[in-house]
Amino acid sequence: VDINEALYDRLAASGVRLERLRDLGVWTCEGREIRRVYAVRDSALRIENEQARPIVQTDSFTLIVKPANSCGGIATMGEPAAQLGASFLKLFGTIVFDPKSATVWLDGNAGR
Repeated sequence: VDINEALYDRLAASGVRLERLRDLGVWTCEGREIRRVYAVRDSALRIENEQARPIVQTDSFTLIVKPANSCGGIATMGEPAAQLGASFLKLFGTIVFDPKSATVWLDGNAGR
């Protein structure tokens, strides 16, 4: 899960147990950048729908802090923000994207 500095600061201030695992080198529009990678101890990641009902939950994830740069995206936002990588799609089982209705359909058994 990519997170910005504002979300990292909020998690750290709230007492979430963050364990720094390593640094990760990535290429961005500005060139090579180093990002901090953290594990979250004793917490699961739960993805919810718009009514705050759980869709799926996993204990297997890391947080990658995106430092601010001129490339845009969540790293430049002052409010806490995160984005899921495409690898999380496998948690949902079958997925159907309907661009005409702007709807995403998930397997009703996801996370069970």
